[in-house]
Amino acid sequence: MSRWTGHPAHLKVYLIGLLLFMVAVGDTWAHFPHAGKQHRFYNSSESIDTEHEDWMSWLPDTIRLTELSIPGTHDSGSFYGGDAVQTQSLRLPTQLKAGIRAWDIRCRHIEDRFAIHHGSIYQKAMFGDVLEQAAQFLRDHPRETILMRVKREYNDSDNTRTFAATFKWYRDQTTYGQYIWKPPTDGGWEASQQVPKLGDVRGKIVILQNFSGDLDGDGNADEVFGPVWGNSDIQDEWDLDTVWELDSKWNDVRDHLDKTSNGDPSRMYVNFLSASSENGGVYPYTVARGSSDHEKQFWGVNHHAIHYLVEANVKRTGLMMMDFPGAGLIDVIIAHNFRFATHIRSLQNDFRFFLKNIAYTNEKRGSSVGAEALAQHDELMTLLKHVLPTARWHLFVIEQEMGFARQTDGLLAYSDEIDSYITGAMTSRFGHSEVSVDELKGFVDGEIGSLSGSAQDRATQLAARVRARFPGQFWSVVIRKGDGGFDNWAYTTWGAKYRVDKDDYKYVVWGYARNDPPTAVAGGPYNGQEGSPITFNGGASHDPDGDRLQYRWDRDNDGVWDTDWSFSPIFRTFWLDDHQGMARLAVTDGEFTRFALANVTVSNVSPVVQALGDFTTDEGKPFTLSGTFTDPGSDTHVLTIDWGDGTVPTNLALSNTRRFEVMHTYVDDNPSGTAQDDYTIRITLTDDDGGVGTESSTVTVRDLPPQVTFDRVTDETGAVIGVDVPAALVGVKLTATGRFTDPGLADTHQAAIDWGDGAATLSAVTQGAGSGAISDRHVYDAPSTALLRITVTDDDTLSGQAQGSIQVLKPSRAIQSAVDLMLKPLLADSASGAATKKALQSIIGLLEGHNGGKAKNGAIDKLDKGNEHVGLKRVMEAVRELYALTSRDGGLSTEARAVLERVKAFLALTAKSVYLDALADAQTAARPNKSQRKISQATALGNRAGVKLAGEDYLGAVIDYHEAVRIL
Repeated sequence: MSRWTGHPAHLKVYLIGLLLFMVAVGDTWAHFPHAGKQHRFYNSSESIDTEHEDWMSWLPDTIRLTELSIPGTHDSGSFYGGDAVQTQSLRLPTQLKAGIRAWDIRCRHIEDRFAIHHGSIYQKAMFGDVLEQAAQFLRDHPRETILMRVKREYNDSDNTRTFAATFKWYRDQTTYGQYIWKPPTDGGWEASQQVPKLGDVRGKIVILQNFSGDLDGDGNADEVFGPVWGNSDIQDEWDLDTVWELDSKWNDVRDHLDKTSNGDPSRMYVNFLSASSENGGVYPYTVARGSSDHEKQFWGVNHHAIHYLVEANVKRTGLMMMDFPGAGLIDVIIAHNFRFATHIRSLQNDFRFFLKNIAYTNEKRGSSVGAEALAQHDELMTLLKHVLPTARWHLFVIEQEMGFARQTDGLLAYSDEIDSYITGAMTSRFGHSEVSVDELKGFVDGEIGSLSGSAQDRATQLAARVRARFPGQFWSVVIRKGDGGFDNWAYTTWGAKYRVDKDDYKYVVWGYARNDPPTAVAGGPYNGQEGSPITFNGGASHDPDGDRLQYRWDRDNDGVWDTDWSFSPIFRTFWLDDHQGMARLAVTDGEFTRFALANVTVSNVSPVVQALGDFTTDEGKPFTLSGTFTDPGSDTHVLTIDWGDGTVPTNLALSNTRRFEVMHTYVDDNPSGTAQDDYTIRITLTDDDGGVGTESSTVTVRDLPPQVTFDRVTDETGAVIGVDVPAALVGVKLTATGRFTDPGLADTHQAAIDWGDGAATLSAVTQGAGSGAISDRHVYDAPSTALLRITVTDDDTLSGQAQGSIQVLKPSRAIQSAVDLMLKPLLADSASGAATKKALQSIIGLLEGHNGGKAKNGAIDKLDKGNEHVGLKRVMEAVRELYALTSRDGGLSTEARAVLERVKAFLALTAKSVYLDALADAQTAARPNKSQRKISQATALGNRAGVKLAGEDYLGAVIDYHEAVRIL
């Protein structure tokens, strides 16, 4: 490792040729737009310059939430009420996207619902809105977790149940309740309050319960909904008299940070950076921002916090609950978890934002030549070693015109240009070089004279030559043009390093070894007896680079790994039967994985004599009857088993054994209508001399419920909802299908479908022995996101269920979904020719309005305004153009043509939905004579359109539906 430093220069920094992924060559170092330092710790905008949607994905499942550093927001939903009330500028989804994983949600209990409040001020949102936004994020990012403090706020009003009962009602809703973690109940009250491990709550909301669990109003806690808020160690000194108490508030925050860093890793620590004043003299934004970026006595708490964390003062922050958090503050909190990452490369996206934003906290210090670069380098290196101490860091703080060509096998990121400085950092797995400095020097000195062009040209040329000459490792080159030697640089590198100043150019070349794969040694051969442990040991595996290895085992080489990755090479297992085969070991150094096999032999053990007892089995499943017998002679035997269910008895010849094991399947538990039935098994054992022995046993056969599978929902054109088309339409007939299996081969079944809109229907069932199919039709009369449940019940009263969901849209929203999900992707497809794109743009304009939807003249706008006649006219024109587009020879791929055919059919169904709605309205408001005649005319046209729709004449169907709507 080496660190070179230099002094200020006069030119701006133009850095080119970076690598963003492993073992890539000659990329570009792009400039980011300059942004102020303040926004890195304080942000009052509705957007933020950081993104950490999946930062928990690189953490191990085994880590406890209490061990993490988690950015959170105080009073997370407070946006309205003025400066005295507002605590956040980022909407909740944006907070999650930025990396916030802890919310402070304040709920007023009113009319058996929760309204989001800050004190007495309603925040224009309900708790269901908050839960749905959290659930949507977790649907999109299932490896993340959200911690949600739920606090009772302001005055209750007009309720018929307790706060806890209303919370339970929310938790049990199907739309988002499935995303709320439920504490375990099998370990008692204390176990239910434990903070879980991350692997147990991925994709879930963990409620931090700041309310009583009293469900029935008797004053007793009936249920625990999550870790109890009061069990955490919390700092929340929030009431300041004047801004002169900002330092006092910061001291409270800092002391709690120190306490958290050194505290019990199994306890939750919560640190509120927020404050205001009860008398109204201090606003939340003032506490967060402060009143000066320069005078430390006027810094806000956020400003103090980011510097304290950047200075590597703590290892764990706990939950940091903040007002108006800036990008860099969020980044540095998340970065305190880097040390836990399973693989360093998984940090790349989060590291990129971290380095870019945290560079703004470097203060320009020192008056001596080169002091600025050196000070910034040393501060950031301290932080990098703190958050990821196992990495070998290559760090650069540079000001000058340069050319770069880089190779890295780890992380890589660069900052904006800040005060003419750019900071760059990357990691390497190794610090050594297989090429000596003398070899490198001799080669570089011989090549410099033949380089030409700009500094970047020379960097590219020299890097290519060094890599060609020494191909076994990574190489990077920096070239600067200008006076000053190696001034105004501060950087650290590893490996073989050489720098030279020649002919107005300054050259730096360094390189380090590539990773070599490990060698896997599975050990063995392994021998044991059934039922006894066998210990596999891959400890003889080794890595030539000295990397720490991880291991996993497939004990019978069946392609299914029996262990997760572990740093231990030991695996203990056992077999319940004799076994002969191979065990497979996988060994990884984090980049390369290698495998090895070992022989495994498991010997049979003679059985112990046991009396024949009673048994329980399930219908349709093989049942094994086993037993032993003794015989003093060397006789052979014939075993006869009458199973008691009317089937042919089993006869089995036994030779040289005193053990029997016979399989039988009871196809049903008879009679029908019972959950289980008993059968008497009679065993007769006859030896070769005619001696007879008998034994009997009772086997209880249990009924099993059918296993139901939800297949699909199709519309009248046969399109699968959610696959062929994005949604179903109000008023259009849908067909739902499903399947079931039943181990009880003699069972008969009934089926029903709950459509999720209050309707439930008995469904047609086609069935045979042990399986069947379900089909039914339904029409939704209102838009919804419907959860369908299929229930199949056998003749012994047991039921199985399956469910699926579809989105049912009104016509205008359905058209929009077709535009967004079917037409626009074709428009964006580079394979679509110019003529096709032009046609698609015209069709989209007819549907959502021209000028990219700005002109409110499309079918969607007309339908939304109640102008069904003109709306369907636009649909008709769009379908006509679709026909013209698909009738052309060539120009469309088979896939694109299929999508356009589905769009035609979908638009025709949209027209039908509009027609049906208009017809229903007309029938409701109909008057005699003239109105009835119009309804009759429109009905005839609608019927004719239906025939055309069924015959796939989609344009003709739309024309008739349009005319019917015009008449109505």
